[in-house]
Amino acid sequence: MNVRHERPSPDLSLRVAAPLLVGLGDGTVVRVHQWSLRALYSPEFDGRDLAGASLSIPFQGVQVYFPVTLVPGEAPGEVLLQDLTGRQRETLALFYRNLLSGRMAATADLITALDTPVDLVPPEETAAERRAATAASPARAPRVVANVLAYVLLAALVFGWLGSLAYARLDALPLVNARVAQPAALLVAPGSAIVAEVVAAEGVEVPAGALLMRLQAPELQRMLDDLEGPLIRAEAALAAVDRRIGAHAARRDAARAAAPQGAEAFDTGVSAAPGDYHDIRLRLEAELRDRERDLRMLELEAARLRDALATLEIRAPEAGRVVALRVAPAQAVAAGTPLLLFEGAGRRTVEGWLADDFADAVWPGMRATVRLRREGRLVALPGRVVAAESDGAAPRAAAIRVQVALEGLSAEETRALLAIGAPVRAWLARDLWRGWLGLAPAGG
Repeated sequence: MNVRHERPSPDLSLRVAAPLLVGLGDGTVVRVHQWSLRALYSPEFDGRDLAGASLSIPFQGVQVYFPVTLVPGEAPGEVLLQDLTGRQRETLALFYRNLLSGRMAATADLITALDTPVDLVPPEETAAERRAATAASPARAPRVVANVLAYVLLAALVFGWLGSLAYARLDALPLVNARVAQPAALLVAPGSAIVAEVVAAEGVEVPAGALLMRLQAPELQRMLDDLEGPLIRAEAALAAVDRRIGAHAARRDAARAAAPQGAEAFDTGVSAAPGDYHDIRLRLEAELRDRERDLRMLELEAARLRDALATLEIRAPEAGRVVALRVAPAQAVAAGTPLLLFEGAGRRTVEGWLADDFADAVWPGMRATVRLRREGRLVALPGRVVAAESDGAAPRAAAIRVQVALEGLSAEETRALLAIGAPVRAWLARDLWRGWLGLAPAGG
């Protein structure tokens, strides 16, 4: 245990009210009633010459004098005690402590204070000793320069290494659960059906729109076939009403001439009596609208069934290949059943997640690094962020899904290098130094 004794700071000393006598150089004696180990307080000090002062401490009827150096303080009537020797400080402190504790100072304590050793100065080297000690040493200036350069180089190495580690940790944003993304689309059954034919084979490249699989839905086909008769009858009924309307319109001139209310009233198109020309015309037009509505509803239902049957032909959404078949011919499937996994011709990417705290620290075009095993060796590949979107299904700890594309690799190379779902390590470069220099972020 290392014990160190230190003298309390005089600035923290309390003032005591006890008489002290201060003799000034001009012979004036100032009676001080307030003082501390730091300063004396009396309005009589204002404007006085403080040079050659001496301080008198009363001790059981005997005054102990010693010279002091006084300088004016900041407050009115304040003078500061400066450059007290060890004996002077101990003597004044003894009187000060006794006043605070309320007991009388013993003679032995005063003698001890007066005998306190003062600054012990070690003996100095002689000139001959100094010359002998430095005789074999190089010149002072080159030695100082060499030492300074050595320390500067050492500091640069240490702090440069530590600084680079700290910067790398601050600049990198690691992605959580990074893995090779699956660019394949899962094609599902549009409804209940039976697999009639599987056209495409796994791993074979096909163009966009190529037929991959054909399904059959007997129930939909039966419903469409059942609509053929009603459609024919509805078309015939509509044609019959149309013919009747034409025949009735051919009798307009005769009906106008024989109209009892006159030609002008006939031309208004308002029926004057049940069964007249305009009454029959209105009933035929209403029947025509009904037949048209019936035919339109049947045609809409037939179109819906044809569209549903057309969706049973599963075609390639883009140029690519079938990764995996999930069904076999003659297999019955329900709506939403996975049929096949189709991978487009694009490059495989890497995806990972970030916490939403970094929503303002990621952008498309941001530099990234992906590290993975390639033929048993760890390799680091450069990449760029191509998408960053909120993932509502992810927890708060990883709420932003980030997609990274590798640079300099073709689609075939990414397929050979990146296995779908393979785990990788990926982190984003924030390029903090650009922000510190006021530059725009790379790619942002």
